[in-house]
Amino acid sequence: MYNPGKVCYLCGSENYKIIHNGVRGNADINVLKCCKCGLVRLSEFISDIDGYYQNSGMRRNEELDINKIRITAAQDDERRFEYTRGMISNKRLLDFGCGAGGYLLRARQVSDQIYGIELEERMRNAICNEGIKVYESIDEVKQNLYSSVDVISMWHVLEHLEDPVGVLGEIKGLLNANGRIIIEVPNADDALISLYDCKAFQDFTYWEAHLFLYSIETLKEIIKKAGLQIYYITQIQRYSLSNHLYWLTKGEPGGHNKWNMMNDKMLDKEYANRLISNGIADTIIVEAGLQIN
Repeated sequence: MYNPGKVCYLCGSENYKIIHNGVRGNADINVLKCCKCGLVRLSEFISDIDGYYQNSGMRRNEELDINKIRITAAQDDERRFEYTRGMISNKRLLDFGCGAGGYLLRARQVSDQIYGIELEERMRNAICNEGIKVYESIDEVKQNLYSSVDVISMWHVLEHLEDPVGVLGEIKGLLNANGRIIIEVPNADDALISLYDCKAFQDFTYWEAHLFLYSIETLKEIIKKAGLQIYYITQIQRYSLSNHLYWLTKGEPGGHNKWNMMNDKMLDKEYANRLISNGIADTIIVEAGLQIN
């Protein structure tokens, strides 16, 4: 089992620096950055990570309201659906870490077959009750699916995995020869961290459930180590200028809703383009597939 406090998961270096003391959910865990490859990781991982997710550790003591969760995630679900529509039309799709299932519900309109993997028991049961087959693990998928899938999506999942290379190595075995994996993760070089040095945002985004945070370069290395070929890797900006202004002045999330009078499509697009061109947008997306020998 990998020990995050000893050596870098990616390059094996023991040379690291502490970039943040404490994380959301646990003041005793620090955020480390490898001085050799730049991978950002926690100093300790949750001891029973599977149990943490199965028992809704990410939503501590919250009442499950799947419709409310879907409303919150609706904009991202729609964006992801439009982004992948051409890729998943009339195809077999597996959404790894499908959460409340909003993306799968949209995908059901165009995909041939859809499946999910979700550890959180409450979520999994709720989605299954809507007629979508959601499995608990990769092993369960292997036991029940008798043919490969065309697309595997992982929307803000990889940063939660304690062995991302191992998991990617497992799930690539579910792909057909021309299949694709779409991965979306938060950017470790997000402008609120790397440019604005916003402590309130750092206190929020550095979280006990975010075991790793990736830059474009470290994400590339993780994918290559898993034996996958990268077809493209890019950045997008999910949140608007008003969101950043609110973080910087109020130290809280939700500025794109609370200060919606500041939202302007042209301004936000130009702001996003500036962040993307400087490599400091909030989100990284990569498309990968099986290596061609």
